[in-house]
Parts: sequence; C-alpha cells; structure tokens
Amino acid sequence: MQSGRTIFIAAFAASTAMAVPASAETIATAMTPLNIRSGPGPQFSVIGAIPNGGQTTIIGCIRDSLWCQVSYSGRQGWAYAEY
Repeated sequence: MQSGRTIFIAAFAASTAMAVPASAETIATAMTPLNIRSGPGPQFSVIGAIPNGGQTTIIGCIRDSLWCQVSYSGRQGWAYAEY
C-alpha cells in the first residue's frame, strides 16, 4: 500500500502560500501530458515529461506561483501545477 496522499497538482499549488516543501510523500496526478523543465518557467529547457495520469512526487512549490518542483521516474525538475 502506498504511503502519503494523492492529490491533483493544481489543488496542491492553489493551497500553498509560500515556498515550502511538500509534506512527505505528497503524490500528484498529471491531468494532461506535462513537461518537466530544468527551472520554474517556460523559458527553461524541457528535461522530461509526465504522461497523462502519471503520478509524481511534489517536492515543493514556489510562493505565489504555480510552479512546483517534482520528482518523476528518477528525474527531478519543475512542472506547471495547473496541469
């Protein structure tokens, strides 16, 4: 059985008010195919992708932003939380 809780990335990002790490084992499900970027913004290079329905671990989100640092399939990067 998987520990932690499963949430949608958008719900988690909307509930964060500052740049804080996510709770241990916070898992999110991508609602669409989602790029993983080298930094928190569209100007950063794509370093991987999360498929539609793919589950990723949220490391933390930036305060007043929809960018979250994630870990997916051994790769760590940034994903836009609205998706």
